[in-house]
Amino acid sequence: MARHLVNLRPALKPRARLVYFGGDPASSLCVMIHTGQLLGNVAEWLGYRVERSDLFRTRLATKPREQVRGEMLDLHWTG
Repeated sequence: MARHLVNLRPALKPRARLVYFGGDPASSLCVMIHTGQLLGNVAEWLGYRVERSDLFRTRLATKPREQVRGEMLDLHWTG
């Protein structure tokens, strides 16, 4: 995702808005991976601003039998 966000920068106009949807998968070792939070951290490190991170769904993971989050991440390119 970092490479993807870096490669987008030359094509984006200042204040461009990007929206990503992602879910929090549980690994085979039942370790939760907080995808939205990780992507937000990477994006901010690359010069994007996280405007919002909203829950858009939950689902029951098969392995740990726990509810996992699906998030919408709203990014703005500060250009």
